[in-house]
Amino acid sequence: MPPHSKTSSAQKQRREHDAEASDLLRLAAAICSAPIAIRLEQNAGGKDRIIGLGLPASCHRNAIDFCRQALKTESAVWIEDAQRDPALAAHPLVAGPAALRWCAIVRISATDGRPLGMLCVAAPNARPENARTSAALRVLATQFATRIELEDTRLRLGEAASHATTTDAELNRAADHVRGMLDSAIDAIVAIDLHGRITHFNHAAEAMFGIPATDAIGAAMVDLIVPEPLREGHLEGMRRHLETGASTVLGKRIEIEAQRSDGSIFPIEIAISRIGGDRTPAFTAFLRDITEQKRSRTRAEADLRAKTEFLSRLSHDIRTPLNGIIGLTDLAIEAESADDRDAYLRMMRDSAYGLLEAVNGILDYSKIDAVGVEAVIRGFSPETTLTETLKTLAARAKAKSLDFRVIHRGLERGRLLGDPGFLRQIAYNLVVNAIRFTDHGHVRVITQTRPAADGRVAFTLTVEDSGIGIAESEHQRIFEAFTQAHETRSQHQIGTGLGLAIVRRLVDALGGRIELESTPGRGSRFTVLLEFEHDEHAATETATEIATAGVPIPNPSQLHILVVDDNDTNRLVAGRLLARHGYRVTEVASGPEALAVAAEHRPSLVLMDLRLPGMNGLEAMAAIRTLPGCEQIPAIALTAHALVGDRERFVMMGMEGYVSKPFSGEVLLAEMDRVLGMASMRRIRAPTQGGGQRFSRMIDSLDGNPRLFAIVARKAAQEFRDSASELPERLRQRDWPWLIEQIHKLKGSWPLYATPEHAMLADRCMTAVSRRNITATREPLAALVSALRETAQDLDQWLERYRGSQ
Repeated sequence: MPPHSKTSSAQKQRREHDAEASDLLRLAAAICSAPIAIRLEQNAGGKDRIIGLGLPASCHRNAIDFCRQALKTESAVWIEDAQRDPALAAHPLVAGPAALRWCAIVRISATDGRPLGMLCVAAPNARPENARTSAALRVLATQFATRIELEDTRLRLGEAASHATTTDAELNRAADHVRGMLDSAIDAIVAIDLHGRITHFNHAAEAMFGIPATDAIGAAMVDLIVPEPLREGHLEGMRRHLETGASTVLGKRIEIEAQRSDGSIFPIEIAISRIGGDRTPAFTAFLRDITEQKRSRTRAEADLRAKTEFLSRLSHDIRTPLNGIIGLTDLAIEAESADDRDAYLRMMRDSAYGLLEAVNGILDYSKIDAVGVEAVIRGFSPETTLTETLKTLAARAKAKSLDFRVIHRGLERGRLLGDPGFLRQIAYNLVVNAIRFTDHGHVRVITQTRPAADGRVAFTLTVEDSGIGIAESEHQRIFEAFTQAHETRSQHQIGTGLGLAIVRRLVDALGGRIELESTPGRGSRFTVLLEFEHDEHAATETATEIATAGVPIPNPSQLHILVVDDNDTNRLVAGRLLARHGYRVTEVASGPEALAVAAEHRPSLVLMDLRLPGMNGLEAMAAIRTLPGCEQIPAIALTAHALVGDRERFVMMGMEGYVSKPFSGEVLLAEMDRVLGMASMRRIRAPTQGGGQRFSRMIDSLDGNPRLFAIVARKAAQEFRDSASELPERLRQRDWPWLIEQIHKLKGSWPLYATPEHAMLADRCMTAVSRRNITATREPLAALVSALRETAQDLDQWLERYRGSQ
């Protein structure tokens, strides 16, 4: 070949390569909305080659020097503001006319790790870090590396063809290079000749099929990896293509089955290309195992069907009672007699409770599904916990003329350590299901305790009914979200299908298990098996024992109740209800108003809405308790928060009681009696053992059990110290995902231990880190870190005093 022909061919390939590189640079600039993009290539001889976009060629060398200085030994670097970096601020690109500030630089590396250059995208204005942009640049760097390696291969092959004396050596080196690239590919690559024999079998293919390349090469592909039922079709398609050139698979991605060395069949995605000339055709197949993708797709399709069915049920379960409420309201307004109006109002109330149950199920599951569940360990009486819960369901069973009984076996007066809220929710959902699907006969709730290993207590909760039963094929499916047994739906209209899914998640969180025995038409039996530790703390007073302790609850006329709620209707409902039962009531709409009333009148009890404008309910209650004479005023959280664990969370934050909206008068009054009785007990009880007022309210929330508080305090102190040490470093690294996750965890526990002035620090930090604004985050994070260390030290001091008192 004449010399000018060789030069012309190489230059043509180089121009094509540069055009492709420029296109990718434009893509990088577009992705980052940046006017400048530079690429440096380094060939095998170490010589630099620069392709730029948006900077004059005279600045390219400075740009490369800048990138090398910024990258050093790192594979990628993100510079939010180069003018603030002492090492870079004096560089000509930063201090000069270009005035670069924001830069993202990614190293380009070959498949064997050899450096090929770097990719830089820059802009004259500062910008915050963006994870998606970083990922896109890394993908583009990989694309550049592939193109550079392919270009090197093409040039080498061209040079080899023009030098007869070195043709074999050059071609061998090029072939080795290509084989190396194929063997490093993630996908399996199999090459065959026109006879269907395997000529290349890369490492990914060896792993996928369990066949060494030495055994595969030379073998017929159809016999080695094609399942027997598909072999004839494969051979016929290949014969037809070689004879006519027609094909239904070349150049397309298709899903098909393949066979491993052990005979197992699995799904793959395959793309087949023809290579070589017409006289010596060959084929290359790129294969990808899609077993997990198909499983995920199947699961997703099943989930979609279940959720579609669920939404259909949900629409029915919401619209049915809502239609009843609207229709009965019209009838009540037009009722001609008081008896008719009362009947309509009672039916409206029943419809409202049905609607509330559907909403509660959705909200409970949505919280569990989003953030999981974590048990709050405290001392409790299982008998008392379940009795209070099941009382509300007895009336529902009675309305259906069911024989409803609760049987306690082997229960001692001693208390256990566990999460009473979880146990309450488990029992509630199981019993609601039993009543819903039982039209005749009975519903039984049986509890039993017995000794277990290591001094623990084995606790069993059984809920059995004589209802419609569940087919054995549905026993596992009904514990999945959004599902119900098929047979039940046509006969029973209400029910979202979330109750049993919630039960399983809660049982798992407590380390237990749930069993089901059921026969269609003969009823069901759900058995929950749990283990708890004994609560050895001597204080065993409970709400049900207040009367026997000789502490009478004052007459309502002697009590002043402060209702704090920014909603006019909520204040009206609570105020009228309490006034009708003889209480003296003051209603206010904000935290500052509540402070003013408390300072002047010292109420007996506060019903506090938690979502108040400005000063929220927890802050308002903490401020009230700083007033003289108001330190021991009890409070009930009157809130729309009604998810699993909310009761325990608010109680541990300093609220003695909890009532979720919407509430009935019976529920509110019962909770008030319980809280007022507990407050009376607290006033006559000896001071908490272990000393110290710093955490006295939290100890009281744990039933006055300092031993239990010592367990959680030791763990909390360590967590606070660890967080205080790591938070500043993570902020320096701009590790936003970790910061968001860690502060989200702190938000759940921090208010339980923090002083009133520090209670909202975690919320302030969450607001800042969610915006990924490092400047706005520094101040609240520093305050939180200081408060974490201070609180950890206070907990350590409390623990020392407690240990000294034992």
